[in-house]
Amino acid sequence: MKTLWLLDLDGTLVDTSGDIVRAAGIVLRDLGRPPMDRAGIMCHVGLGTPVLLAGILGLDPGSPEVAAAAERFVAVYDSAPGSLSRLYPGTEETLGVLARSARIAVVSNKDGRLVRSTVEGLGLDRWVERAWGATAPART
Repeated sequence: MKTLWLLDLDGTLVDTSGDIVRAAGIVLRDLGRPPMDRAGIMCHVGLGTPVLLAGILGLDPGSPEVAAAAERFVAVYDSAPGSLSRLYPGTEETLGVLARSARIAVVSNKDGRLVRSTVEGLGLDRWVERAWGATAPART
């Protein structure tokens, strides 16, 4: 039986900040809100899309406005997955070594669709067998 490694995606294997900032900026623009700088957006990252958007919009995470903004964010992000994301140095080499003797899955509090599209968009699916996000597991 092979060992299973569960690895965090965002901020561990991949710097996804570029894609997050791009998608959040488009959502802000679409809602007629003023633009926000990278630091202003990124300080709300870490607890999932609704919390990110609630923070940048100044709304309650459970509000209908945040739910609608989250749907738009996911659509924008998924339109060009991984286009502005970058693998951290050594990620490919490490995954290659781990994959020789173990199975690999990634986890994230990002929407499951975005986890899968990011994994595939960056070519990590050659090592990663499963990708889990804030929604149901996604097979890569």
